[in-house]
Amino acid sequence: MDAAKITAALASEIGKPLPLVNMGLIQQEMESQSLVKSYSVESLPPHTLLIKVIERVPVGFIANADGTFTLVDPAGVTIESVSAKPTTVPQLTIPDNDVNNPGFRAGIDVLQSLPAALAGQVTQVIAKTTDNVVIVLKGGARVFWGGPENAAFKSNVLAKLLTINPVGSVSEYDVSSPKTAVVR
Repeated sequence: MDAAKITAALASEIGKPLPLVNMGLIQQEMESQSLVKSYSVESLPPHTLLIKVIERVPVGFIANADGTFTLVDPAGVTIESVSAKPTTVPQLTIPDNDVNNPGFRAGIDVLQSLPAALAGQVTQVIAKTTDNVVIVLKGGARVFWGGPENAAFKSNVLAKLLTINPVGSVSEYDVSSPKTAVVR
């Protein structure tokens, strides 16, 4: 986020005594910033008003038909559109590229349930429905996850499968029924 943009939007309040600051204007300006996930305002007498901002962070990207890519956060809010394919977050493949599709929420739930080390290996999340989530790992191996339920158990099973059968030795891991996981 550009701090100068927020400062410019609130320029009319700079230099005012704290009791005269228009808190409604601050609320309006902060809520109009699409990259602001949340914020808090703290009055520090005698003359300081501290605004703390938590920015939205991309969790993945959606490939658009025109060759651009849209970075989105876990709530489906667009952070930005870029022309170069992002390499730091996975591609999200969902029906009609619609973040309101239930598959999007299921895919995000699965992605966020993964331990950091495992999440860092994910290059794509394919979520056709809420019960049909597939993860693609670096190296091309696919993980058939199923739905977001039992995520911790599925993560543990997948971690053990990856230790025994590293990516490259097999092409598919199926943890959709974690008690009877399969590798192919």
